[in-house]
Amino acid sequence: NNRIIDLGKEKYLNPELDMEFKNFTVPEERVLPYEFSNKYYINNTTTINLPSNWTSTYIPEPIAIANDAYSFHLNYQIKDNSIVYTKEIIIQDITIRPEAFKSWNESIKSLAAFYEDQLIFKVE
Repeated sequence: NNRIIDLGKEKYLNPELDMEFKNFTVPEERVLPYEFSNKYYINNTTTINLPSNWTSTYIPEPIAIANDAYSFHLNYQIKDNSIVYTKEIIIQDITIRPEAFKSWNESIKSLAAFYEDQLIFKVE
């Protein structure tokens, strides 16, 4: 599943498994609102203990998108010899109105880019 790519002295890690809403863009030519079947609240924290000989060389920038209708907050942090990945996704307003499609799609594009980014480690 390509969660870890091993290039010898360099390792690439992507701990994201679910990628909620990754491909959930709305066609901008749509004229009717899109309605979710329900509100969403996703709050996950994943801790990955790293081998002592792994050193972080790249951590993706956090994503923080928030408005009255929805929010996406995703973040990686190094704590001691662990990676802590936190993800909070809230869909508060179940209706995306046509005037908000462009903004929603831009948010989804940023979310997808975060999901596809990888942490990079050097092995000593």
